[in-house]
Amino acid sequence: MSEQEYRRRLQEARNRAVRLYDRLILYPGYQAESIRAGVLDVLEDAIPELENNPNQDTNGLQLIFSLIELYEGITDEL
Repeated sequence: MSEQEYRRRLQEARNRAVRLYDRLILYPGYQAESIRAGVLDVLEDAIPELENNPNQDTNGLQLIFSLIELYEGITDEL
């Protein structure tokens, strides 16, 4: 994966996580709060860690997308 593609995918992950977080604000309850906390961890910790890593971590990037997809699926069931 080229550096440009890797950065584009990181930005895509960030955008999806932000949209999901914004959507979760509308949901009350403990489940939504727990998912929001997980999404916030992705936004504040996981994505910046990959952005600041001088080497591409494609496994980490895939894990972030997997987490976002998991959180999206759970949110759809709320």
